[in-house]
Amino acid sequence: MVSDELIDKSKFAYIVVEKQIDNSFNIELANQTAKRLLNFDRSEDKSLAALAAKNKNLACLVDIIEQFEATNTDYKRYTLQLGHDLYTTHISKIDDNQYLFEILKEYKHDISEISHELKRPIQNIKTLTETLLMGAKDKPVMCDKFLNNINDEIDRLSDLVKNLLKLSQLGDLSTLMSTAESDLSDLTHKASKSFEDKVKSKSIIFEMFCDGVILKKIDSDLYNHLITNLLDNALKYNVPEGFIDLCLTKDGLKLRNSSIGVKEEDVSQLFNKFSRSASSARIAGTGLGLTIVKDICDLFSWKASAACTEDNIFEINIEF
Repeated sequence: MVSDELIDKSKFAYIVVEKQIDNSFNIELANQTAKRLLNFDRSEDKSLAALAAKNKNLACLVDIIEQFEATNTDYKRYTLQLGHDLYTTHISKIDDNQYLFEILKEYKHDISEISHELKRPIQNIKTLTETLLMGAKDKPVMCDKFLNNINDEIDRLSDLVKNLLKLSQLGDLSTLMSTAESDLSDLTHKASKSFEDKVKSKSIIFEMFCDGVILKKIDSDLYNHLITNLLDNALKYNVPEGFIDLCLTKDGLKLRNSSIGVKEEDVSQLFNKFSRSASSARIAGTGLGLTIVKDICDLFSWKASAACTEDNIFEINIEF
């Protein structure tokens, strides 16, 4: 059985599975509610059996499909509408037209989210510009303040577009990555070098530990982007005279930092697109930084998780 909170959402949760040549099944689509319900996200390995071996919530779905397959063998795709109890999940056939419809529905959902996020800085710029035209431009102090606000909104818009492009690229990189054996310690030192001046200017104590040479076969550019996003996130949501600790070992990477705090119910959503905690509402951000971190980890077959302690110490753990 799943939690009461997820039970309420599960009536709208669905996944689409597709039969392979060897009669196994891959998960081809899963809406956001299903991903939360099953603790499932995009993975290079879409095999339902392989995922079920790691995730007990998915294991019962394998049994349901196999039972359905015993009397239904003429379709290659099935949609699973997840019930209150996963063992009462409703399964049905899905043809190519329905499958296309589900894909388009997912794209529509993503476009709606993106449009909403783009609209906010554009509307803010428009409001500030109109205020200047109405007379604020003739008042030097107010004019400077509004122009600085406009500049901040343009920076936010630029960051949003840049991160959306990066997410789009990550979706196609599983076969295009330029992988080579690299020393993660060396790459981490290089990625954090430009970061040191930023923390000094904000009176943040930054400490880093790398446990010798750590060789991994990765795309070094993506790894640099991962470290940069982690450190930027730790600095952005820190507190005055706080700290940031980065620890790299052969088993993984851990980032700990003082923070403004994250509610327990928000932590599990931080890797989702445009997800931001309630405490960060007044801090400029795109809600995409940790999504990019998670997608890069997925490409490297690493596991990323987040936590926040009662004394507002935020942690990101990445297991190799």
